[in-house]
Amino acid sequence: MSNRIGPVIAFLVCDQVITCKNTLKSTCVGIFDTINSMGFPFARPEMAIFARIADVDGYHVGRIEIRDPEDKVLDKIGPFECQQAKTATLEIVLSMVNVAFERPGVHQLQLYLDGHMVASSKLILNLLSQKVG
Repeated sequence: MSNRIGPVIAFLVCDQVITCKNTLKSTCVGIFDTINSMGFPFARPEMAIFARIADVDGYHVGRIEIRDPEDKVLDKIGPFECQQAKTATLEIVLSMVNVAFERPGVHQLQLYLDGHMVASSKLILNLLSQKVG
């Protein structure tokens, strides 16, 4: 086994991922890259990560990190293990609850396999001003 990692096809943040038991197809519900909040700190009650990577085989150890605008790690999922007996497309589906964000700005979600970052996605947090009226 060669422990190959091919190109990342998708790396998405969404409300939830539903996997059909019959077809094993995944549906990402509520894909987003921006969160608006009336105040900070702010906790997102639920969110999910969906990654699809082509041409993967072998055993791999992964993790997801959420980093704030100053590159500080706010939250981490993992380590998690994945193994493919033959070269195939790998799907990673992870759910997170009560993810805390300290301040607005551009955050990064980063996917690591075997200690190497293989994908990154921006998550923009905006501070909304209250409506007057």
